[in-house]
Amino acid sequence: MGKDAMKIQDTRSTKVQLLERLGATGTESVQTLFAKNIGWFVPDSMALSWVGPRTKCNQVAAFFH
Repeated sequence: MGKDAMKIQDTRSTKVQLLERLGATGTESVQTLFAKNIGWFVPDSMALSWVGPRTKCNQVAAFFH
């Protein structure tokens, strides 16, 4: 398997794990799929508490609650 094919397989595997964890084990285990430091931004709205920037993996679960 080539380098690009391996990256695609790794990405696919991570996506499957994310969906499985969201559906079965809750949001706390989801954050283990993310790096310690992340660059994640969901545009802000004053009415929505779950949006905005995330910079640490321990902030991920709050997004999915």
